[in-house]
Amino acid sequence: MGKKKGKGGAGKGGDPVDRLRKAELEAKRRDEEKKEEQRRLDKRKAIAGDERVGLDFPLDVLNARGLISDDMKYEGLRFAVLAWWLYGSPPGCEALYERMVAGVGEEFGLRVEGETSERQLARILSNKARFERMVAALGGVKRGEVQVRRVAGRTVLYRMPIFLARKKSVLEAVERATQMLMLPKAVMPNQEPADYEEMARLLKGLAALVELRKAEDRHWRRKHTASARGVQDLSTPA
Repeated sequence: MGKKKGKGGAGKGGDPVDRLRKAELEAKRRDEEKKEEQRRLDKRKAIAGDERVGLDFPLDVLNARGLISDDMKYEGLRFAVLAWWLYGSPPGCEALYERMVAGVGEEFGLRVEGETSERQLARILSNKARFERMVAALGGVKRGEVQVRRVAGRTVLYRMPIFLARKKSVLEAVERATQMLMLPKAVMPNQEPADYEEMARLLKGLAALVELRKAEDRHWRRKHTASARGVQDLSTPA
């Protein structure tokens, strides 16, 4: 018969040397995680000026740096959400998309592919028209029109227009920052003259989107006022 392990042996608790080695590895892992987190925060502070600001959406950085207003950030956010809602978001950006939708505060939840209900079609066409107005404000070139056809008694959207952004255009600058999530090089070290030019185009585009939103708000206020007056006239005895 073998001898039983005494209290000082490996016994039930395992080899003391092995336990010590595991503890050291765990402590090293935690230390590396802390260093990595600190590097991440330092990078945020260096680029955005605030370690609380994430770097995944470029307009957050520009807003934190005071380079764009809250309105410009919001309209750029809305432009990206509309494009992603209509055409699909980039792979791996699902969490960012959900955060962007929450920031816009409008109905842009993920839609079911292939759904052809009248309500869904109306929703698509409404958002498409909204996106078209934004692209037009940015000087985009539209190729093709929205086309629909009747399938088994249903109206089905089967072709969407394609928008082309010319090289070094305002639309391209806005798309790069909002849809492609590319931070303008003008906010990074070692800038080139072309980087400032791209930044200028981006600022011009975001300002145009803000003006478009203001014009649409004025239009809807006038329409609402006219409608309210019409109802009042009908209710007033002749």
